[in-house]
Amino acid sequence: MSANSNRSTFRNPPLGLVRLECREVPANIAIQVDGTISITGDAGNDYARVAYASTNQVVNGVTREITDTTKIDVTMAGDGGNVMSRQYSASDVTKIAFSGRGGADVFVNLTTKSATTSTSNGGTVGSSVLQGSPGNANTSDTNSVGVIVVGSTGTVQVDYLYCGAGYRGQLGLYSLTGMDQYAPGSAEYIKEASRRVLTNSTEGRMVINRYNAIDQAKFGTSLPWEGYLNSGGTYRGQQNFEFLAGEKLGAMLVPNGRFQDVFANPKVGGSTRPLFSVPAANPYAVTPQMLGQMGDITGAGSVFAFEDQRLDQGSDRDYNDLVFQITGARGTATNVSEVVNASRNFTTTKVGTELIQYATVRIAADTSVQGTFQGGKYVVGSDGKIGVDFLFDGGGFVGQVGVFSLQGMSQYDPQSPEFRKEAIRRVISSSTLGHQIIDDYRDAAKISATDPLMKSMNGGTYRGIRSYAMNAGDTIGFVLIPNGALWEAYANPKIGDIKSPLFSLTEANPISVNGSNQFADAEGTGNVLAFEDIRQDGTTKMASDRDFNDIVFRLYGATSAGTKPKLKDISALGKDWTNSEVGRSVRLDSWENWS
Repeated sequence: MSANSNRSTFRNPPLGLVRLECREVPANIAIQVDGTISITGDAGNDYARVAYASTNQVVNGVTREITDTTKIDVTMAGDGGNVMSRQYSASDVTKIAFSGRGGADVFVNLTTKSATTSTSNGGTVGSSVLQGSPGNANTSDTNSVGVIVVGSTGTVQVDYLYCGAGYRGQLGLYSLTGMDQYAPGSAEYIKEASRRVLTNSTEGRMVINRYNAIDQAKFGTSLPWEGYLNSGGTYRGQQNFEFLAGEKLGAMLVPNGRFQDVFANPKVGGSTRPLFSVPAANPYAVTPQMLGQMGDITGAGSVFAFEDQRLDQGSDRDYNDLVFQITGARGTATNVSEVVNASRNFTTTKVGTELIQYATVRIAADTSVQGTFQGGKYVVGSDGKIGVDFLFDGGGFVGQVGVFSLQGMSQYDPQSPEFRKEAIRRVISSSTLGHQIIDDYRDAAKISATDPLMKSMNGGTYRGIRSYAMNAGDTIGFVLIPNGALWEAYANPKIGDIKSPLFSLTEANPISVNGSNQFADAEGTGNVLAFEDIRQDGTTKMASDRDFNDIVFRLYGATSAGTKPKLKDISALGKDWTNSEVGRSVRLDSWENWS
């Protein structure tokens, strides 16, 4: 963006009442005498985030941001992009209560404090933006829950990892193509799904068979709440099954019976009644609390656990009855951590930890599910941790940048609102699926010097190098909201003009005569990365100057995959700043001490 832009026009007003839709309303953050943080929204769309505070720490001359669990930060934003913030001592806080007054509200609680949500006047509240979160009442977020998307090779590997069930049943995968002609959960739906599994074709396949003690899981042990249940059968290792590349699949468990019995009597009940990864197909009303019949063990869309009893009828929610890993495909399911019975959390046991370590190696080695993106993507290192250092701010806009996992993103057209919404959902989930990494409303870049090609528009506080947990071996991309907040684009993924999301992935950006690159490699090694914050297709109120210095940051812990658009090759004539005085400082800024 042109360096002579007036940045002050994009800054927030003083804290106090949030101004929404040109009127002042009593939106508020306060702490009650009982220690409850009360967050009150407006009749419009609101975003509230509760998280532990952070502080800077200098080690060996390198500034790092670390979490300060003694303090809690509360932030609320409204439709106008204005922000209210408060901070409290964590010891004074007992719980958090968010109250919306309508609109599509998003509430994210990243602390260990319990939280409640409510809304009125026809609004909806997503008490977590994680897909299928038990408190997420925004039904539009549940459309892809339980869906498994086949990767580019068409070969899906299934590894039976743990048996914690006394039942003897069968697990199948079935194509979802054309299944929308049947009411989910109806006898017709059940019969057609079981028929597809029984064809043993690209329509569907049985992938695990415990009914005749044919298959045994890799891991098995006694647990404090149950004995050893992995008896009989043979562990067959990773099994290959052929489907169509890009096909969407559902998972279907017959807990205590066979698919042929279900096909013959699709109205069968009791322990033979099939259970599904797709929530609407299960035999109970779909509510925010009933989205986890199949849960995601690691959050990477690869390791899943079925509860073999209905969630509304006696399930112990230990999520170890049938645990399996899929590679060559990725799925979306409620994270087990959100719905597990805390007293029976299988993932924290010794065998659960061993299982996750085993599965993580296979996730990292699976390259078939990262989509067909050619450039602007990066692979996370073996420790699963990335670092980000905000180096230079040359843009007059004030926006936000996020990182997100590309696992399973091939199910969306990269130009579609669905792609944008899912990418940003992952960012604001603050999980291993994604994180917000730069908030230009508050963050200052490290370097504020100015020269003719690098005019600094810095403001805020420099927060040092920040670390974020991702999944080892995962492929990641970046997204910029040029002049607004990520949550605004999540609430309205069709948002345009100077708030339109821009991506490191060329395929996700609008195409122009100058190409679709909004993101560049400044030094040629893939470590110093730069966003151009105005669309190059000429549809915004302002024209892009293609200087690629609006948001510049250094990336640690991940390496470039695919092509790397170099800044010197795609910047406008005379705008290549990489060898200017300030540009050299940005590119050569020391980074050896990060870990």
